[in-house]
Amino acid sequence: MNSVATAIQYDVIRERSLGPIRDELVGVFNQTRSRKVNADRFEWLYHQNPDGHAVIWSLRRSDTGEMVGFTACIPRRMIVNGEERLAWIGSDFSVLPKYRTLGLATKLRRAAKSAIDAGEIDFLYAHPNDRMAVIHQRVGHANIGSIQRYAKLLSTGPILQEYSRSRLLADVGKTILDPALRLTDPQVLSRRQYTICEESELRFGEQFSRLFHEVRPERGIIGVRDADYLHWRYGQNPLADFRLLTAHKGNRLSGFLIYSVIDDAIVVQDVFPATTALVRDLFSEVTRIGRQRQLQSATFTVLEETPLQQAVCRCGYHRRAERSQMFTYAADDSDWAHEVVEGGEWYITVGDRDV
Repeated sequence: MNSVATAIQYDVIRERSLGPIRDELVGVFNQTRSRKVNADRFEWLYHQNPDGHAVIWSLRRSDTGEMVGFTACIPRRMIVNGEERLAWIGSDFSVLPKYRTLGLATKLRRAAKSAIDAGEIDFLYAHPNDRMAVIHQRVGHANIGSIQRYAKLLSTGPILQEYSRSRLLADVGKTILDPALRLTDPQVLSRRQYTICEESELRFGEQFSRLFHEVRPERGIIGVRDADYLHWRYGQNPLADFRLLTAHKGNRLSGFLIYSVIDDAIVVQDVFPATTALVRDLFSEVTRIGRQRQLQSATFTVLEETPLQQAVCRCGYHRRAERSQMFTYAADDSDWAHEVVEGGEWYITVGDRDV
């Protein structure tokens, strides 16, 4: 398999636009993923992003021009120590199985690194799977930590049914165990400091932009969460349905949380800001909603060793097995390379990843 791939010459091509290659991208992507997508996903992700159009590199056979792989970088406005920078999110790395060699994958991955070295963009971050993590290390990207999934059990019924294989025994068991589960919840005695509302529509007005710019951290690295970005990332997203919780003091927006429901779990996508009381009140409402809808669990994925991760653990969330690595890259001679690559505090949730 690999001998066939390496006997041919390959070119990495920077594509000029999405339109002429849309069908090729869909074809390659769907041959390398279990979850199939259509062209709407690429139009939304690559062209509608308020931070700019995606940059696409394809890997093509020199003899036929056939696309055998591609990768993209999604622009994202980031705040680094109080200053706005433009970054790329490494996304959609796809190589057809027949052509998966370390050399070809590395050649494709180096394209973005070369553009950063040339000063085209400030820095890059990515969340590769374990196989692709080797490629990121090979081209010189820095591993800055683990993205970890945390979960909270909301009902014992599904677990009891799985082990007992009896719906009746599960129903009887949960009537006994679920009240105990609620009583031992660390949020049960917490008095809310904010008014929490579940919005009927996924709308993001200027108050969201004002909130972000007023309370964003002055140190560390965080993606811009203004109205334009939130509307695109969640309101226009063709891949899933999202719901919005807002936190208020009086008539003023103090924070928000965005979630979706997948199978029997309520999945928190993003929360901002990371103050302890605000996170506690928003996640308390997530618990209430999940139990009201008889869901089994609530989950949240976040970069470890951050204040947000610590606040979530105080809400009764526990580390699960699922995790991935986060890599970043900035040119050595840039003013922000040390902060980005060598330990700056990142505010990263699952909503900051590629999709």
